[in-house]
Amino acid sequence: MQNMQNQYRGYEIHAFAHPLGDGTYHSNVELAANDDPSRRYAFHAIEYFADMTSAVTHGEQYGAWWIDNRG
Repeated sequence: MQNMQNQYRGYEIHAFAHPLGDGTYHSNVELAANDDPSRRYAFHAIEYFADMTSAVTHGEQYGAWWIDNRG
């Protein structure tokens, strides 16, 4: 499993991909507010991708989008 962890606008973004039996990967992201660790959000199986890198990249982008629009 490939994963990426970054800081963005007061949140920690942890994006990762999970391999599926058919050779595709689903994109996942977990967010945690730096100032309040109890504010955690998780989004799993956001989209499906043919490769792991694309799935992780999408998870990171989705996390940033969510922070910009909801966080």
